[in-house]
Amino acid sequence: MIVPLSSYNPDSQPLGRFRGFPVYLSTVLVVSHVAALFLSAIVGMGLWGTSLAFAAPPSALGGWAQVWRWVTYLFVNVPDIWFILDMVFLYVWGMRLEQTFGRKVFASLYAWLVIIPPVLTVVLSSTGLVSLLAGPRLNHFCLFLAYCFMEPKAPFFVPHPAFQAKYVGTVFFAISVLGYLGSRQFGLLAAFIANCAFTYAFLRRQGLPDRFKSITDAFRQALPRLRPAKTKARSPRTASATAASSSKAQTRPSKAGGAPEDKYKPKIRPREDLPPEKKAVRDVDALLDKIGRHGMESLTPEERETLRQASARLKKEE
Repeated sequence: MIVPLSSYNPDSQPLGRFRGFPVYLSTVLVVSHVAALFLSAIVGMGLWGTSLAFAAPPSALGGWAQVWRWVTYLFVNVPDIWFILDMVFLYVWGMRLEQTFGRKVFASLYAWLVIIPPVLTVVLSSTGLVSLLAGPRLNHFCLFLAYCFMEPKAPFFVPHPAFQAKYVGTVFFAISVLGYLGSRQFGLLAAFIANCAFTYAFLRRQGLPDRFKSITDAFRQALPRLRPAKTKARSPRTASATAASSSKAQTRPSKAGGAPEDKYKPKIRPREDLPPEKKAVRDVDALLDKIGRHGMESLTPEERETLRQASARLKKEE
């Protein structure tokens, strides 16, 4: 379960305030992208994109030695509805990640999301795939996806179970994959999936619970189980010798010279069944076990109420 940083931690605080509004690192990045959009309109989209975009193989956009292209491709923005959506992803959910994990962790995640597509594009260029990186869509969507991983049951648009974050994120992810497939941009598709997978792995290292445990368990149950290894048949002489040694070990006298030592007793024994009047204890144990496995957000409103009532009953019984 992810534990947000304390509100007193400087790393989770804004960089400053502008007219009363908090300014975070995500805010600075949004301002940078908007400024780049206006500059591209002044200079001209053709010259701006040719100077900053990243392509593999290099073709007419210059060689890979032009290291600025590994980062500046992010600021080749086109004034359309997708630019607004990218800025919403960066501002809203980027700020949420920054407030939860701190500025250093958010900056590290953002830097990896920027550098992974060019590296993967260069690697895949040896297979003949041609990819052009221009714009932040591969990167900023992962910030929204990170929020869906963190709060899978958070409502979107309307308070309905069908519009939870996990379903909305899945639909957006599927539409993006279909878009890359339809346009035959297989290099961009690989970079998109790599960024999404890295985002999940990065959050797992920060304490995110396993969000795909049910899927992995289903695959394990569907796969054929391995046959147990065949044990070699022992000869009667070996079997008798083993039985004699085991019986001798069981009847070995104790160090004090008294009665034979008892067999090994496990230190952890099963708990005795609780009496019926202690049903509140069983309820609390079951809910606490669910919280330990899947996090506090996995409880339904009814289970939260049950936990509260059971806790109140236990306090009265004390």
